[in-house]
Amino acid sequence: MFISKKTIIIGFACFIILSFIFAPGFSKLQQIREQNRSVLQKIEKLKKENEQLKRQEREYREDFYIEKLGREILKMGKQGEIIYKIK
Repeated sequence: MFISKKTIIIGFACFIILSFIFAPGFSKLQQIREQNRSVLQKIEKLKKENEQLKRQEREYREDFYIEKLGREILKMGKQGEIIYKIK
């Protein structure tokens, strides 16, 4: 079984041609995979932020927090309370 030079040259030429055909596709595939990883990271970050905002929303709806805001920011008090302002 002797492989001729002509067969080797044809095989090498086919390899080069196929490389030119498939190399750009492979490069594009790698680029798409990288974009996919980036998008998945952004999704995870946004999910965490969404959970934090949901917790914050639940906190803001509680009477204790509303009372705290009224006392600290609006300087309000309960009926019958006397508020002293210290400077």
